[in-house]
Amino acid sequence: MATILFAHGGTVDKFMGDGILAFFGDPFEQPDHADRCVRAAMDMQLRVKELRSVWAPKAGIDLKIRIGINTGRVIVGNLGSITRIEYTVIGSAVNLAQRMESNAPLEGILVTGETKSRLGDRFRFSPLEVKVKGYDNCFEAYVVEGQA
Repeated sequence: MATILFAHGGTVDKFMGDGILAFFGDPFEQPDHADRCVRAAMDMQLRVKELRSVWAPKAGIDLKIRIGINTGRVIVGNLGSITRIEYTVIGSAVNLAQRMESNAPLEGILVTGETKSRLGDRFRFSPLEVKVKGYDNCFEAYVVEGQA
């Protein structure tokens, strides 16, 4: 998955259990960061389908993933304390991306309205109303259905 993210210009922030936190647009500016991110997510889903046929018979693993994407302003850089520093990204936009991931359909990619608005008509979407922790009302998000 990291190889796919790198191929699209993403930065892998960290591996967390069975998840990956990645971001686009830093350390180098990418005006098309939302497009790069969605294309990376689609390639990741495709690769997982390929790996499923290999891993299922060998390890009994029915590998399926979900991906959440948000676009927003964040703080990025070397953050931490005097005893531990890491290059990372923090902020409410990161938290919302994680909420998208937890609400995404299995084998799906769920994006926020902000991300969808930056993608124009390059992809097909279906709306999905989700209840997001930390938000009072239901939140309209969009499942990526494929390229337009």
